[in-house]
Amino acid sequence: SPGLRTFRPLAAAATVDNIFADLQPVPPGEPPPSEEELARFFD
Repeated sequence: SPGLRTFRPLAAAATVDNIFADLQPVPPGEPPPSEEELARFFD
């Protein structure tokens, strides 16, 4: 979406109450993370 930055997950962890994620900005012109890449961390 215009005006929104896309990020790629590097690592993720969760507790009962929280989700923690290390994110890396996707450089302009690079494709966003695939559904498979996101599912690895957030499925």
